[in-house]
Amino acid sequence: LLDPTLTLSMELYCSALLEANERARFVTVVSALEPLAKQELLGEGVTAFVESTLINLNTASDIEPNLRASFRGRIQQLKSESVRQALFRLANSWFPGRTDLRKQIDHAYGLRSELLHNGTLSDPDSDLSVETNKIANILRSIYAQASGHRFALLQRFNLSSTGLASTS
Repeated sequence: LLDPTLTLSMELYCSALLEANERARFVTVVSALEPLAKQELLGEGVTAFVESTLINLNTASDIEPNLRASFRGRIQQLKSESVRQALFRLANSWFPGRTDLRKQIDHAYGLRSELLHNGTLSDPDSDLSVETNKIANILRSIYAQASGHRFALLQRFNLSSTGLASTS
Protein backbone atom coordinates (compact mmCIF):
# COMPACT_ATOMS: atom_id res chain seq x y z
CA LEU A 1 0.00 0.00 0.00
CA LEU A 2 1.11 3.54 -0.73
CA ASP A 3 1.61 6.16 1.93
CA PRO A 4 -1.74 7.91 2.62
CA THR A 5 -0.26 11.32 1.88
CA LEU A 6 0.98 10.07 -1.48
CA THR A 7 -2.47 8.67 -2.20
CA LEU A 8 -4.08 12.00 -1.31
CA SER A 9 -1.65 13.83 -3.56
CA MET A 10 -2.48 11.45 -6.40
CA GLU A 11 -6.21 11.97 -5.80
CA LEU A 12 -5.78 15.75 -5.98
CA TYR A 13 -3.74 15.39 -9.14
CA CYS A 14 -6.39 13.20 -10.77
CA SER A 15 -9.21 15.52 -9.72
CA ALA A 16 -7.30 18.47 -11.20
CA LEU A 17 -7.47 16.82 -14.59
CA LEU A 18 -11.28 16.94 -14.34
CA GLU A 19 -11.52 20.62 -13.42
CA ALA A 20 -13.58 22.74 -15.81
CA ASN A 21 -11.25 25.74 -16.02
CA GLU A 22 -7.52 26.37 -16.11
CA ARG A 23 -7.32 28.32 -12.84
CA ALA A 24 -9.00 25.54 -10.85
CA ARG A 25 -6.85 22.94 -12.60
CA PHE A 26 -3.68 24.89 -11.76
CA VAL A 27 -4.60 25.46 -8.10
CA THR A 28 -5.48 21.80 -7.64
CA VAL A 29 -2.36 20.45 -9.34
CA VAL A 30 -0.09 22.70 -7.26
CA SER A 31 -2.08 21.81 -4.14
CA ALA A 32 -1.25 18.15 -4.83
CA LEU A 33 2.33 18.98 -3.79
CA GLU A 34 1.32 19.87 -0.23
CA PRO A 35 0.53 16.38 1.11
CA LEU A 36 4.03 15.35 -0.03
CA ALA A 37 5.67 18.09 2.05
CA LYS A 38 6.29 16.47 5.40
CA GLN A 39 7.22 19.41 7.58
CA GLU A 40 10.09 18.72 9.97
CA LEU A 41 10.77 20.31 13.34
CA LEU A 42 13.39 23.05 13.20
CA GLY A 43 15.32 22.00 16.29
CA GLU A 44 15.60 22.59 20.00
CA GLY A 45 16.77 26.20 19.66
CA VAL A 46 13.69 27.14 17.66
CA THR A 47 11.44 25.22 20.07
CA ALA A 48 12.95 27.10 23.04
CA PHE A 49 12.45 30.41 21.25
CA VAL A 50 8.82 29.57 20.46
CA GLU A 51 8.15 28.50 24.05
CA SER A 52 9.59 31.75 25.44
CA THR A 53 7.53 33.72 22.93
CA LEU A 54 4.40 31.87 24.08
CA ILE A 55 5.21 32.75 27.69
CA ASN A 56 5.52 36.42 26.68
CA LEU A 57 2.23 36.19 24.82
CA ASN A 58 0.49 34.76 27.89
CA THR A 59 1.71 37.65 30.04
CA ALA A 60 0.67 40.35 27.55
CA SER A 61 -2.48 41.71 29.14
CA ASP A 62 -3.19 44.26 26.40
CA ILE A 63 -3.95 41.60 23.74
CA GLU A 64 -7.56 40.49 23.41
CA PRO A 65 -8.18 36.81 24.27
CA ASN A 66 -9.41 35.90 20.77
CA LEU A 67 -6.30 37.46 19.20
CA ARG A 68 -4.11 35.76 21.79
CA ALA A 69 -5.54 32.35 20.85
CA SER A 70 -4.93 33.08 17.16
CA PHE A 71 -1.36 34.23 17.84
CA ARG A 72 -0.71 31.17 20.01
CA GLY A 73 -1.58 28.83 17.14
CA ARG A 74 0.47 30.80 14.64
CA ILE A 75 3.47 31.00 16.96
CA GLN A 76 3.35 27.24 17.65
CA GLN A 77 3.57 26.63 13.91
CA LEU A 78 7.03 28.22 13.96
CA LYS A 79 8.45 25.03 15.49
CA SER A 80 8.20 23.33 12.10
CA GLU A 81 9.42 24.29 8.67
CA SER A 82 6.88 25.86 6.33
CA VAL A 83 5.32 23.86 3.52
CA ARG A 84 7.44 25.88 1.09
CA GLN A 85 10.64 25.02 2.99
CA ALA A 86 9.63 21.35 3.10
CA LEU A 87 9.00 21.39 -0.65
CA PHE A 88 12.48 22.87 -1.22
CA ARG A 89 14.07 20.20 0.93
CA LEU A 90 12.11 17.41 -0.68
CA ALA A 91 12.71 18.69 -4.21
CA ASN A 92 16.41 18.28 -3.53
CA SER A 93 15.87 14.67 -2.49
CA TRP A 94 13.46 13.85 -5.35
CA PHE A 95 15.59 15.56 -7.99
CA PRO A 96 19.20 15.89 -6.76
CA GLY A 97 21.11 18.58 -8.59
CA ARG A 98 18.00 19.81 -10.42
CA THR A 99 17.69 23.34 -9.06
CA ASP A 100 15.59 24.19 -12.12
CA LEU A 101 12.83 21.89 -10.86
CA ARG A 102 13.03 23.39 -7.38
CA LYS A 103 12.59 26.82 -9.00
CA GLN A 104 9.60 25.56 -11.01
CA ILE A 105 7.94 24.23 -7.85
CA ASP A 106 8.62 27.50 -6.02
CA HIS A 107 7.36 29.60 -8.93
CA ALA A 108 4.14 27.60 -9.24
CA TYR A 109 3.62 27.62 -5.46
CA GLY A 110 4.03 31.42 -5.47
CA LEU A 111 1.56 31.81 -8.34
CA ARG A 112 -0.92 29.60 -6.50
CA SER A 113 -0.61 31.72 -3.36
CA GLU A 114 -1.03 34.90 -5.37
CA LEU A 115 -4.11 33.49 -7.09
CA LEU A 116 -5.69 32.27 -3.85
CA HIS A 117 -5.00 35.48 -1.91
CA ASN A 118 -5.70 38.05 -4.64
CA GLY A 119 -8.02 36.20 -7.00
CA THR A 120 -5.76 37.16 -9.88
CA LEU A 121 -2.13 37.13 -10.96
CA SER A 122 0.01 40.26 -11.03
CA ASP A 123 1.52 39.16 -14.34
CA PRO A 124 -1.32 38.83 -16.87
CA ASP A 125 1.03 37.03 -19.24
CA SER A 126 1.41 34.05 -16.90
CA ASP A 127 0.34 30.93 -18.77
CA LEU A 128 -1.35 28.71 -16.22
CA SER A 129 -1.63 25.89 -18.72
CA VAL A 130 2.14 25.74 -19.10
CA GLU A 131 2.64 25.99 -15.34
CA THR A 132 0.06 23.25 -14.75
CA ASN A 133 1.86 20.95 -17.17
CA LYS A 134 5.23 21.58 -15.51
CA ILE A 135 3.92 20.67 -12.07
CA ALA A 136 1.94 17.72 -13.44
CA ASN A 137 5.15 16.37 -14.94
CA ILE A 138 7.00 16.82 -11.68
CA LEU A 139 4.20 15.12 -9.74
CA ARG A 140 4.12 12.18 -12.12
CA SER A 141 7.86 11.76 -11.73
CA ILE A 142 7.51 11.83 -7.93
CA TYR A 143 4.68 9.29 -8.09
CA ALA A 144 6.78 7.01 -10.28
CA GLN A 145 9.71 7.26 -7.85
CA ALA A 146 7.56 6.78 -4.74
CA SER A 147 5.55 3.86 -6.10
CA GLY A 148 8.36 2.11 -7.92
CA HIS A 149 6.23 1.98 -11.04
CA ARG A 150 6.89 3.40 -14.45
CA PHE A 151 4.03 5.49 -15.80
CA ALA A 152 3.07 4.48 -19.32
CA LEU A 153 1.59 7.87 -20.18
CA LEU A 154 4.47 9.94 -18.84
CA GLN A 155 4.61 11.84 -22.14
CA ARG A 156 0.99 13.04 -21.85
CA PHE A 157 2.05 16.41 -20.45
CA ASN A 158 5.05 17.11 -22.67
CA LEU A 159 7.74 16.10 -20.19
CA SER A 160 10.46 17.35 -22.48
CA SER A 161 9.69 20.90 -21.32
CA THR A 162 10.90 20.03 -17.82
CA GLY A 163 13.67 17.73 -18.93
CA LEU A 164 12.30 14.83 -16.86
CA ALA A 165 12.01 12.51 -19.85
CA SER A 166 12.67 12.35 -23.53
CA THR A 167 9.92 12.41 -26.14
CA SER A 168 10.81 9.07 -27.73
